[in-house]
Amino acid sequence: METYRLFGIRVSPITYRRWVIFRQNRRAFYSAIGLLMVFLISMSAPIVANDRPLLIRFEGQTYFPVFRDYSGQDFGLRLPGIDYTSRRFEVLLDRSDGWAIWPPLRWRYDTQDTDLRTKPSAPEWGQRVWARAVLARDWISSGENSILGLNLQIPGLRGARGEVYFQENVVEAQAIVAEPFGLSDIKHWMGTDDTGRDIVSRFIWGMYTAFAFGLCFVALTSVVGISLGAVQGYYGGWVDMIVQRVIEVLQSIPTIPLWLTLSAIMPPSWSPILIYFGI
Repeated sequence: METYRLFGIRVSPITYRRWVIFRQNRRAFYSAIGLLMVFLISMSAPIVANDRPLLIRFEGQTYFPVFRDYSGQDFGLRLPGIDYTSRRFEVLLDRSDGWAIWPPLRWRYDTQDTDLRTKPSAPEWGQRVWARAVLARDWISSGENSILGLNLQIPGLRGARGEVYFQENVVEAQAIVAEPFGLSDIKHWMGTDDTGRDIVSRFIWGMYTAFAFGLCFVALTSVVGISLGAVQGYYGGWVDMIVQRVIEVLQSIPTIPLWLTLSAIMPPSWSPILIYFGI
């Protein structure tokens, strides 16, 4: 009998044939790869997007703030609280010849960027695209482009009022384009919300919550369901009948009103929500 192996594991001919069919379906195969990448990125959210350093070297000691909470007194401060993103902590590291390794995104889902002048903040690369579009519009409407011969007007802004508005935009656009800019200068790739929280980090942490909740939900319902089914099948008789009647009663209850009622009574946290869905 021919032996089939998949990733070094011995499998049956049916399993191997299913894998071959799945591999030939390019849309399904690459979708699975994309989903796996999203899953790995989201489950590593504390390492990818966080306002705490991955590693700190301070006065000969090594600290891992992402995996453990430290007090300010551990770094020679009088107060127990510590803000790793503050200027005070940077000065503290410089004085002790220390260093820190940060995640790719130095923002957690609830970190607010206090340096923003206006909120919300658009993406830096988006601002530069807007600035170049304004300058191009100014060049076209100035009449220097005789080939196009276009004269763009801003609706609702004509005459002196429109000219002032237009010139203010041009001056702002020229200032943005004139600033040195590189990929390392981008703080918020997709901007921030109305409270200054980074959109990309909130997106990653949102996926992390969704995947983690889904895994816990599947594990809980599998353990409970398989255990009840095993008890029913082993004992049978009145045990099987009682458990089955309880299941039928629970299935007859409308789930959405039940969830809304329980969520209004209980505090919003993982444990009660997981229990709601499990029931």
